[in-house]
Amino acid sequence: MSVENDSPGNVLSFPHREPAPDDDYCRSEAKRLIAQADSFAEPEAKARLLREAGDWLYRVTFSKQPAMFGFVVKHPKSTSWRQRAPTAPTARVADVLITNQLRFRNAKPRDHFKEKHALHDLAEQMVDDPEAVLRRLVDLAIEITGAVSAGLSILEPNPAPGIFRWKYLRGALTALTVFHDATTPRYYSPCGVALDTCAPVLSAHPERFYSWIAEAKFVVPEMLLVPLHVAGKEPLGTLWIMASEAGHFDSGHAEAMMELASFVGLALKMHNERV
Repeated sequence: MSVENDSPGNVLSFPHREPAPDDDYCRSEAKRLIAQADSFAEPEAKARLLREAGDWLYRVTFSKQPAMFGFVVKHPKSTSWRQRAPTAPTARVADVLITNQLRFRNAKPRDHFKEKHALHDLAEQMVDDPEAVLRRLVDLAIEITGAVSAGLSILEPNPAPGIFRWKYLRGALTALTVFHDATTPRYYSPCGVALDTCAPVLSAHPERFYSWIAEAKFVVPEMLLVPLHVAGKEPLGTLWIMASEAGHFDSGHAEAMMELASFVGLALKMHNERV
């Protein structure tokens, strides 16, 4: 793959493929390269593969409505999360998990070239300092989507049934120390739903169903979550963003988050291997 110039007036060249690759092919190539980077020990090779993965992600057709990932609100494989509520919810789970609404919201414009440059820079840094890259990727999620807060919920599976631990909080939540290193239930949380469905999850005022959020006196107008994996392997957690008003997130935001999640998952795995 070669890049003549990164300005909007030039086009990335993808040799040996005519006509131009479709979106599904671009995404599959990006996932393949990220998985390949995970298997390399040599830093320069890792960085090169990650840059190429970023190129493939941002070769997706930008002029049309972003393709959906087949977002459907599915029931998690485990139902234990439904049984863990210590107090009665004020809404049904179907009122809180509104992922299907993404398909009816028009995608807002995105600066795809700026995003690509940012990912290239982060790919260079990931080999040397993956933890710093994790913070920057969370910041990038806020910049791309216009969210007010973002963070990672890291899965700690043992002891069973496991918990999520909040890390790398950015935006408005940064000032609220009570949430730093906080833990939430594995099977009674929006994060758990995102992992169990292996798909983005959009939630509206989750405090109406998840009592632990309500008990924290925390109001969340809208929250978008995506699962974190490395090359489709064991789940690592979720990347999530919060909005200050209902109706903020759209299908383009969900797609951008899924693309970021591939890099977050690899950076998280690299960081875990060092500590």
